[in-house]
Amino acid sequence: MRKLLVILILFMVFVSFALAETSSSISFYIVFGNKIETGIKGRINYNYSDEEWAFLKIKSNFYPINIKINDQSLLLYSYEQRIVVKPGKIKITYNNNSFYYIAEKGLNNISLVKNIHLEPKINIINYTEQVTPNGDWVKDKLKIELNSNTYAKMEVLVDQENFNKEIYPGDNKLYFNFENIPNGNYTLKINIYNDKGQFSTDKEIIVNRDHRSYGREFLFGFIAIFAGIIIWNSIK
Repeated sequence: MRKLLVILILFMVFVSFALAETSSSISFYIVFGNKIETGIKGRINYNYSDEEWAFLKIKSNFYPINIKINDQSLLLYSYEQRIVVKPGKIKITYNNNSFYYIAEKGLNNISLVKNIHLEPKINIINYTEQVTPNGDWVKDKLKIELNSNTYAKMEVLVDQENFNKEIYPGDNKLYFNFENIPNGNYTLKINIYNDKGQFSTDKEIIVNRDHRSYGREFLFGFIAIFAGIIIWNSIK
């Protein structure tokens, strides 16, 4: 019996050293969207790599949780579980709320709860390069479209004006009133932060009130003509 116990202990020690050479951490991967096997991956490339796939880690304040990725239901038991998807925009649904996230190759940490922050990972999708705050309804405000992995605060600084917004996981469309910003060329300073880190970038913009669009006038003219026709027909 003692010999068997000693052999078992030596075998366990050997296995531990063998695993230490190949993997420092073991994570369960849930794979969908392709016929790749589900498996355990440490440092060994198990049919998929960071150069080809996006790995999602979903942060919540409790587990297990039910989520949907592109309408496929999944049950997660811990933050260490990873979901393997093709890079690109995916739909995440949790607690009857949905948002779209841009999954990039490699590791993507995503928060589902407002009071649980992650280091901001931000994609600036689009922004208004020329703002024309002249009341013509076209580009009157600065619009910034971005995609975030977490809840955070956003600060925008331009010409000594400071604007503040809150952002959420997924797509965000944010509007800023530039009525008090004079015409000119500016460097837009964007800072997105929470208690886990920050993301900062600069964007060049132009403020030009002289650039007008007559879409509003055409709309009002069309409405006036349409109303006139109705009134004329009612008089007959």
